[in-house]
Amino acid sequence: MNIYNQDVSILGDLTINPVNGTGDFVILDGTNVIKYRTIAEVIADLSIVNDKNYVHDQTISSATWNISHGLNKKASVMVVDSANSVVIGQIEYIDDNNITLTFNGGFSGYAYIN
Repeated sequence: MNIYNQDVSILGDLTINPVNGTGDFVILDGTNVIKYRTIAEVIADLSIVNDKNYVHDQTISSATWNISHGLNKKASVMVVDSANSVVIGQIEYIDDNNITLTFNGGFSGYAYIN
């Protein structure tokens, strides 16, 4: 699944808008454009809200990702493949520090856990 034609609301007035076909994103705070970034840099910038987060780099293509994030909470998860397309899968919360992500097919990419 690709989010290039959708707006993704993250926090209150903070919205991430994909720029069609470029892999870049515009971050909006209310009506002000803050910056252009790749999705990886957008997620990293969200750490300014002082919430715990973790980025999992899945370098080996797999349909099952076992992730130990150490955040001590049942966190939200966003997954992108190596082409920066959002991928939807099944999330199993093992406990407050470990999750298993299961997808229809194997791929590599990143899981942004917050």
